[in-house]
Amino acid sequence: MKKIRLILFLLLTVSVAFAQKEKTPKIEKAKILLDKGEVAEAQMIIDAATTHEKTKDKVKTWYYRGLIYEAIYNSEDEAVKSLSDDAYSEAATAFLKVKEMEPETSTYYIFSDQRIVALYGAAFNGAVEAYQSGDYEGSIAYFDMVKMVFPNDTTAWQYTGYAAQQLDDTELALENFNYLADNKMADVNVHRNIIYVYRAVVHDTLAALEAAKRARAQFPEDHDLKQDEITLLIMANKTDEAKASLSAAIENDPDNYLLYYEMGYIYDAAEDYVSASEWYEKCLEKNPEYFEALYNLGVNKYNQGAEILKEAQDMDLDTYKKEGKAVEARANEVFTTAVPYFEEAHEVNPEDISTLQTLQTLYALMKEYEKVNEVKEKLDALGATSELEQQ
Repeated sequence: MKKIRLILFLLLTVSVAFAQKEKTPKIEKAKILLDKGEVAEAQMIIDAATTHEKTKDKVKTWYYRGLIYEAIYNSEDEAVKSLSDDAYSEAATAFLKVKEMEPETSTYYIFSDQRIVALYGAAFNGAVEAYQSGDYEGSIAYFDMVKMVFPNDTTAWQYTGYAAQQLDDTELALENFNYLADNKMADVNVHRNIIYVYRAVVHDTLAALEAAKRARAQFPEDHDLKQDEITLLIMANKTDEAKASLSAAIENDPDNYLLYYEMGYIYDAAEDYVSASEWYEKCLEKNPEYFEALYNLGVNKYNQGAEILKEAQDMDLDTYKKEGKAVEARANEVFTTAVPYFEEAHEVNPEDISTLQTLQTLYALMKEYEKVNEVKEKLDALGATSELEQQ
């Protein structure tokens, strides 16, 4: 029994000795093999080096690993390509680790940064090409690679969202758009897109309202975002909140014409055209050339005239013979009051097609055919179609 124990002891000793003599991976050899094009052998050595006690914390180990996996990713040889299913990620992770380990002035830091830029360019170009060709799933995969090396690349997040929308993946679209918005990296268009998705696709008015408030906090002067918030407050049955907020703002800043306009817009959205017109008039007292107020006032008068005219259109023949002409005359009186606002709006913005089209309709209603033709010439010059020609 003693001899058996001795033999076992010797065997264990030999095993430990062999374990202690485990070879340290030669990372320089990995680079030499890479330069020779023997990528598989280089990969084996560098993979071992990243876990070996003596080499796992060396900057050179991770820099060479980055080069080897970058070569695998860029290779056109299928045998080399098949060495890793995630070569881009492995290369990026290695170069990023080097940057964490080294000061910015070191050679390895600078070289790793250059390799990261190269990886970024390859992924970004792939993403753009895929997106433009309609391969939205492919573009998302490439943009994810872009984010890996440049986490705050706004284009990658934004166009991942757009690609997701093309694929009807609303959750992914919102995830990417909200990342930008939450980190104050979103432009106005992204914010408005978020609001639209919540309101029109998800049908969550409260979420859309919160998105609008977040957008307003980042772009307080943006006119469209203000209108979005007001509209959503009304949709959420929070009209009183909108009015109270604007009333307080007007009290603090009574010369701000936009506040009066926004109050008018609230009443406009609620189809209270009379109150809306009163607030638009107050806006124009502060700024007589504010196009939106001029245009909306004209629209309000036009709508009021259209409502009166509808009374005549809904009459039966006998009633129309008795009362129709009087009702039409009353409608025309209101239409007439709309004309000056549209004319002034046209002076402020001569190229606004909607203003010209509405003016042409009004001139036709009032049988001012010379003016109808003048407006037609202006529309033709702008390459626009006359509404009268469409009817």
